[in-house]
Amino acid sequence: MPSVWSLPGPAQFAAAITTRLDRGHSVVVGLPQWAAADGDFRAGMLGAVDYGVDVVDDCENGSRPLASLVADRFSINDVPPGPGAAAALAGHAMLRGRVLAIAVSSDGQQSARWTQFARGFLPAARAVAAAERPRLILLARKTCAAALTGSDALLDDLWWWGVLDRLDTAFYVKSRLADGHNGQDGLIRETITEVAGFDLNLAGHLAAGWDGSYGTLAAALATFADPCWPHGQNGSEKPHQLPHSSTALGVPPVALLPMWDRGLVDRWDAFPAYLHACAITDPADLRSRVWRAQVRTLMPIIDEERARIGAWLRREIRGLPDEAVLEPAGLFNVLQDHPSLKTWRGGDRKRLIYWLRDARNTLAHMGTLAPGEIARGQRLITQDRHHS
Repeated sequence: MPSVWSLPGPAQFAAAITTRLDRGHSVVVGLPQWAAADGDFRAGMLGAVDYGVDVVDDCENGSRPLASLVADRFSINDVPPGPGAAAALAGHAMLRGRVLAIAVSSDGQQSARWTQFARGFLPAARAVAAAERPRLILLARKTCAAALTGSDALLDDLWWWGVLDRLDTAFYVKSRLADGHNGQDGLIRETITEVAGFDLNLAGHLAAGWDGSYGTLAAALATFADPCWPHGQNGSEKPHQLPHSSTALGVPPVALLPMWDRGLVDRWDAFPAYLHACAITDPADLRSRVWRAQVRTLMPIIDEERARIGAWLRREIRGLPDEAVLEPAGLFNVLQDHPSLKTWRGGDRKRLIYWLRDARNTLAHMGTLAPGEIARGQRLITQDRHHS
């Protein structure tokens, strides 16, 4: 199973942090609650950043000034306490060239304390030459990150928004998906990718046992959903209309910040805002994800088989116009009207054409196919190609 930081999107995110540090800038990284609270996730991010960082642990719950905590971390004992302590640290010789990484995992008092510290530290750091300038990486929740965004010329903001793309999710699903889906591995992978979107934990959960059908999806989601956001209970939090645009790695749309913080929405693929599957209240919206995956996977197969059988019919029936076999329904009509071809090889090819016609009609009307029906079509295709 690949580390999330080996995936293209997260690796590029870490590289973006590195680039800004190279410029002599500090970085505030806006993280949703789950990421800010996950020590392994934060450690993975810092490990992916191509820098030796000094981690400052704020584990004293506001019982002492942050400047004093930082000073103790680096054995600095000549900075007097008071309002100017953060600025004094920025110019201290012991911090020259260092990158301090701080996790601001609370959105309350801790957030306010580190925001105040950064506002004292960063302006003073500008006076230090870029090669020796101390820099901060603040792994922060939404309140701290929003408060600091745009507050200093040498502070860049990057948000965990639109980091993961379809390729990341598909690659992750492939690594988690066991073989043995009756030749439907590609379809299952595509369907899990479409349903899970940006949530790799959900992708792993679905890969462990879901059969890819819409009929069993609600039950699969019910066994995954966190108690704080149960399936189908988030209608009051969802805005009436999702935004039509957003910027990857930028601050999420303001109306979506609470949902984003809870891991219920993100930018993903071509979607400016993609709801978590467990936050979808309209069954039609959930069904459409399964449908999109089936269209993306099955329609090319249907069209390929239609073209193959159409070419066969044109060889068997002289003068057959091309437009007669452009669609599976046309294949059906031509074959049904021919006295000998309709029983060719015991009617197996006709049964395949029935399946192509019905499957295409179902997908064209935004319906979904059950796994058993898809498996039947694959068997018919395999048998027909074997006999050709």
